[in-house]
Amino acid sequence: MLDIKPIYQPAKLEISNFQDLEQSVAALTDKYKGMVVTDDTTTEARKSQAELNAAIKQIEGFRKAIKKEYNEPYNAFKASTDKLKASLEAAKQPIKDALDKYAEEAKRERRVMAKKDLNDILEARDLKPDDVEMQDAWFGTQLSKIERIKQMAAAADGVIAERKRVATERELVGMYAKANNIDPSGWLVQVDDGVSIDHIKDGISKAADERDLKAEQEAKCKEAEEVIAKAKQQQVGNKTIDAETGEVVTEAPKSAADEVTDYHFGMNGTLVQAQDVSNYMRLKGYYFWSEGHRE
Repeated sequence: MLDIKPIYQPAKLEISNFQDLEQSVAALTDKYKGMVVTDDTTTEARKSQAELNAAIKQIEGFRKAIKKEYNEPYNAFKASTDKLKASLEAAKQPIKDALDKYAEEAKRERRVMAKKDLNDILEARDLKPDDVEMQDAWFGTQLSKIERIKQMAAAADGVIAERKRVATERELVGMYAKANNIDPSGWLVQVDDGVSIDHIKDGISKAADERDLKAEQEAKCKEAEEVIAKAKQQQVGNKTIDAETGEVVTEAPKSAADEVTDYHFGMNGTLVQAQDVSNYMRLKGYYFWSEGHRE
C-alpha cells in the first residue's frame, strides 16, 4: 500500500475577547428585551431592530472570513489527493471494462446452457419452449446445475398440473352450466383466469335462480294482464268485445257445424211419431218444413 505522510498541524481557532463580546451582546439583548411596539414606539423599535441586525451581520461576516482563510490549507491538500486518485482511476478503468466484458460473456454462456437444459426438460414433457419463462436465477452464479435443473423441472410440472386442473374444471363447469341450462362460455373464461370452481358454481346457480325468478314474474304478469283483460270483455254471439272501448277483441270462426243450409231426411213410423218429431223440432226452435209446406 502507499505510504502517505501528511504534514498536519491543527490550528487553534478561537475569539480572544469572547467574554467581552458576550457581555456586549448581553447588554444589547437586555436593552431591547420586553419592548412593546405602539404607535409612539414604532420608530424606536425599527432602530432597535436595525442595531441588532447590524451586530448579527458583523459576527457572521467575521466567521465567513475566518472560514475562508482556515479552509485554504485543506483545499490545497484535497487538490493533491484528488490528483493522485485521478491517476489511479485512469489506470483502473480499463481493468474494470475488461472485467465487465468478461462477466457479460460468462453470463451469456450460462444463459445458453440454461436454455438448453430448459428445452430438454420441456421436450421430455411435450411442452413448447415458451411454456416456461426463463428465470434470471437459472443462469446466475448462485445456483448449482443440480438445483437449476430441479427448479426448471418443477416449473414444467407446474404448467402440466395447471393445464390438467383447467381442463378438469372446464369440463365440470360446462356440465354444471348445462344442467342449469346456462350458456357456459363466460364461466369457462373464469376458469382460465384462475377463479375457484366453487365461486363459479355459486355464480351459475345464482344466474339460474335469477333467470327462473324473472320467468316466473313475467308469467305472473302475463296471467294477471289476461285476467284483467278478460274482466273487461263480454261475449256477444261469436265475438268477444272490450266492454270499455267496444272494440272486437276476438271473433270465433264459423265451423262447418255452424253453417246454415238445407238438409233433407225422412223417417218410417206412424203419423203420431211423425208429429212427435215435428213437435220436438218446433220446441227447439229449428226451422223445418214438410214436403209441400214450409214451417
